[in-house]
Amino acid sequence: MMLLGDFVASVELLRPWILAPVWIAGVVMGACLFASLMYSGYMRAHSRMWVLPVVITIIFFAFGFGAAGPEWKSFEERKEFRGVCVGIMIDVSLSMLAPMERGKKETRLERARLEIAFLVRSLTANDRIALGVFAQEARMFPHAWSTDHERMFLSQLDTITTSYVRLYGRSGSNIAGALRTLIASFPADKPCQNFGLVFTDGEPEGDASFLGQQRITMLEDFSQSSSRMSYIIVAIGDPRISMRIPEYDLDGVLVGHETNDAGEFILTIPHLDSLKDFAVTFHAEVIASHKGAALHQRIANAMTDIREVESIRRVETRVSIAHYFGAIAVLLLMLMLAV
Repeated sequence: MMLLGDFVASVELLRPWILAPVWIAGVVMGACLFASLMYSGYMRAHSRMWVLPVVITIIFFAFGFGAAGPEWKSFEERKEFRGVCVGIMIDVSLSMLAPMERGKKETRLERARLEIAFLVRSLTANDRIALGVFAQEARMFPHAWSTDHERMFLSQLDTITTSYVRLYGRSGSNIAGALRTLIASFPADKPCQNFGLVFTDGEPEGDASFLGQQRITMLEDFSQSSSRMSYIIVAIGDPRISMRIPEYDLDGVLVGHETNDAGEFILTIPHLDSLKDFAVTFHAEVIASHKGAALHQRIANAMTDIREVESIRRVETRVSIAHYFGAIAVLLLMLMLAV
């Protein structure tokens, strides 16, 4: 009885007025056939012939129910999520022009841009995004926190080229300055969770101990910032191999390598361990960019974890089931004719 009640509650008829005349016709047809068989004595000779009027009545019932346009109703709850404010800082220090792998032309900067473009295309329409760059100093691009991901943001990303780095990024990576600038730029008037991404090879300004100094500098700023912020540092490059920074002409031909003031080749190596120490202080996560799909999934999961439910809508779904009852009627009719 419970299943029958659930079925009745879940089915709605588009043309309920069809049911009564068709079902009445079925009952009348079945009764007339039954009376005819009884009167002719055919029923007494064939004891199972009572099935025939019953089947005809069922055929009319099935046909009538199908003609009434039954639809199966189901309900599901759909959550509407509040947008996330995604702030992205990209390292434009000179070391970002080093190749990702020895013998390859793809630079750390190109890999960072590739990962960022992939991320942007996976954002929702409610997400806001801003882009900033840093080397010794950090700055945000204009028109920050736009929802125009494709036109505004990606056009800004396209401006961060090799020439841009050679012009503005001659110094090392001040990660503390990048995070400070990013934290300060998050909009206070936007009802969204704050999510920061920093793409860097982690090669600090000055010696390696400078990262430790940056960490101490950031502690006070981070403790005073909004607790609604979380971020990931994406480590670019292979921390096992030191690389020279190549220099190409307009035709893409290697013409030399970057040198310091003493005329010595500049060797650059990512400081992954230092980045991890830096991130631990702020409960962040460091992910190596060469992990590809794993990196994309981790960023997607991190954004999903901080999304807040803005509203829950109860959505009704309707599916027509008229053809099932039509098929039953046709099948029974064919079986009756065959017998």
